[in-house]
Amino acid sequence: MSDQGIEEEQGILIIDDDPEIGRTLSDILNLEGYHPIVALTGKEGIAKVKNEDISLALIDLKLPDMPGIDVLKEIKKISPKIEIIILTGYASLESAIDAINLGVFSYIQKPYDAKELIMNIKRALEKRKIETLYDEKEIFQSLIERSPLGVSIIDKNNCYKYINPKFIEMFGYTLKDIPTGKEWFKKAYPDSEYRKEVISTWINDLKNAKHGEARPRTFTVKCKDGSKKVIYFRPVTIGEGYQFVTYEDITERKKAEEEYMKQLKSLIKIGNEMRMNLELEKLLQNICETITKNLGWRQVILSLRDYEKGTSQPFAVAGYDEKKAQEILSSPPVPIEATKRFLRDEFKISESYYIDHTHWEEMKKYPGELVITPAKNSKPDGWNEKDVLLIPIQSSEKILGFISPDNPVDGERPTYRKIQALEIFANQAAIAIENARLYAELRDERNRIEFYIDLMGHDINNLNQGVIGYLELLLLMHDFPDKFTRYVKIALDQVQRSANLIRNVKKLSALQKDKVELKTIDVYPHFKQAVENVRRSFPSKDIKINSNIVKEKYFVRANELLVDVFSNLLNNAVKYDKHDTVEIDVEIGENEKYWRIEFRDRGPGIRDAQKELIFKRHERLDRSIHGSGVGLTLVDRILKSYNGKIWVDDRVKGDMTQGSNFIVLLPRETKEI
Repeated sequence: MSDQGIEEEQGILIIDDDPEIGRTLSDILNLEGYHPIVALTGKEGIAKVKNEDISLALIDLKLPDMPGIDVLKEIKKISPKIEIIILTGYASLESAIDAINLGVFSYIQKPYDAKELIMNIKRALEKRKIETLYDEKEIFQSLIERSPLGVSIIDKNNCYKYINPKFIEMFGYTLKDIPTGKEWFKKAYPDSEYRKEVISTWINDLKNAKHGEARPRTFTVKCKDGSKKVIYFRPVTIGEGYQFVTYEDITERKKAEEEYMKQLKSLIKIGNEMRMNLELEKLLQNICETITKNLGWRQVILSLRDYEKGTSQPFAVAGYDEKKAQEILSSPPVPIEATKRFLRDEFKISESYYIDHTHWEEMKKYPGELVITPAKNSKPDGWNEKDVLLIPIQSSEKILGFISPDNPVDGERPTYRKIQALEIFANQAAIAIENARLYAELRDERNRIEFYIDLMGHDINNLNQGVIGYLELLLLMHDFPDKFTRYVKIALDQVQRSANLIRNVKKLSALQKDKVELKTIDVYPHFKQAVENVRRSFPSKDIKINSNIVKEKYFVRANELLVDVFSNLLNNAVKYDKHDTVEIDVEIGENEKYWRIEFRDRGPGIRDAQKELIFKRHERLDRSIHGSGVGLTLVDRILKSYNGKIWVDDRVKGDMTQGSNFIVLLPRETKEI
């Protein structure tokens, strides 16, 4: 049977929920002489494996009815010999690791390169073809002797009957060195504990495996020269209990995979840290420096697009001297439309564009300056100083810009995997850039709002001050009619409340914007000042405040805003108490790590449903709830900045009509000496 005949009979299963992708892949495979079979769900794909002759399956990880990894596992249970290629647009580190552990042939990210996909399919089918031909004696000798894999045949008594030249080259052992499995295990696995593990695995696999079924395993082997290699074993039981074993040296591949996985984890960690940087200019510089320090490139330029102006311009560089860096950053912007002609599919690798030096004459037409840096460690087939690599910084909606790395440390042309690592990093960078831009917009908006608040507060305060002055002047007039005095006092109280409201809003804004600086202070002077403030605010009221707070005994970590906490609580108690004599009990005591201060009034009380909302001005819909405007919200914010707490209970448990009890907790401090 010819090779072409074998290929024509290969059934290739496509499991993808996108019918368009199924049709496209079917057309491609038909042109190559394969027999494509399409399934739109995982369950449908599994059924096809049971009922059709499938040699290879292309599986999408994101399926509507079950994860692609689970489909892979089920297919392998039904037919372990089917080769698997993962073809997905939802690539991740975890899914890649799972797929590798389950023995997929390759892992390809959408959008795929058709040539690369066909090459992978051919290699996978070639691998499968070799495995299915092991029992055919007519090609045995030529196949085994020339095999790039090590091969051995072991009889049912565990004696080595044959080892091929590659086996000897790989391990250094001959049939004389390892006549039986006993000698092999002893030499290849000198550590007794590890040897026990390997032997136990071999025996268990042998017991559970079916005739002709491969039992792939990976172990580290010590060679005759003392070196160690990571070997991928594929033992198969053939006629009369013989074991046919292939050995693949995957030391370098394993090392490369581990390095790649390590790099991906590092990039994800760097990306997470990068997103914490909300200053755009510093962030862009950090992105460039990360590429030169961690991703194997000596220079890099980062350009961003301005879609409103329709231009693209460099914003950050790394690896260049100061003069060259300034020259690059000061270069004029180029039109986005003029750059699109260079972003062609023929230059595309994964999501990026690699335009090598053979296209330099065409690249000369680029509307901006092309930076040429002499390549170090240049190799005949390696990186050329006129090569251009463009990694898109892709948001969910559009390309934000490009990262253009130059002069690789290893002097090599960028591999597909190396470009993918850059793309993963660029995706992290895109999120960080969008976060930084959003932060800048919010910061600018906040600054505008604060400016308007300050401006409005200043002007209203000036107006209030004028009104207060005239009202006080009226009260000082000897001939001012007594019958109007009460109304003037009410108006004066309202204006003073307006002034207090503006002051409180400003303090709230400052608490949100500025870092609060705390120091150890005595509670008593601040409480005393608050008492004086409330008496001045209500000169016509008979106020009686009972308190056990004394000086130089109760110390807390706070600042001058503690006066506002006490003043607001006392003001509320006085304002809403309709008794002829307003009586307030203020008692301080210990509570674990806090000073517990209770403000017990005899006012109208607060309903249970409103006890939490009273501290949240923006959530209060019921205007009947008493409270001094934003005063209690300010109290809550101030106490939180002290790591303190506040809540309200009934003065008499279960009877709100007897007044309220505001309870404040302030972290205790010792007096500074």
